[in-house]
Amino acid sequence: FKEFEIQIVLFETNRPAHILEIAQTADIASLDCLVVAGGDGSFHELVNGIMTRKDGRSVPLGLIPSGTGNAVAHSFGIYRNNIEDAARRIARGEVFDFDVNRVEFRPEAGAKRCVRYSAMTTCWGLVGDIGNAAELNRDSVVKKYGSAAWVGFKSKPSAVLVTLTGGALGAVKKEVRGGLMTAFAQNTPF
Repeated sequence: FKEFEIQIVLFETNRPAHILEIAQTADIASLDCLVVAGGDGSFHELVNGIMTRKDGRSVPLGLIPSGTGNAVAHSFGIYRNNIEDAARRIARGEVFDFDVNRVEFRPEAGAKRCVRYSAMTTCWGLVGDIGNAAELNRDSVVKKYGSAAWVGFKSKPSAVLVTLTGGALGAVKKEVRGGLMTAFAQNTPF
């Protein structure tokens, strides 16, 4: 970054949700952007941290893809095999807008309502449950795919209400009500 004369402030993370906490609480008044070197989960934490800041401040977000899947980076045209290119794009100040999905849900019946934000895909039901089961067992291939298969085998439709507003829909409100095995809210430019 010397060629761009950029000063870097490094925040080290050491636990799950630490990126979320840093993005929520860091003094960003003097920062030009917040960049995460990571994958989809790391970027998810960064987006959620910025979106839930108590002071409402925001800065552009950057992503240097170094995760497992890097689907978010791919949707932005940034590829893992060229980390240096990703860093140069950030250093040059290349910015493009993207929408953020706001998702309200109750993790279980009667529980308090939760809000999360997504820069790419939100899924629930069967696909979300399989993803969660696989993530909990990511260090063992056998456990990862075995638990994912078991979740798929025992899954049943659940009653949901999906309400879509804003974005390309404008002020129009769309509702889908019924028993679904899975549902996706996709938000990518491609």
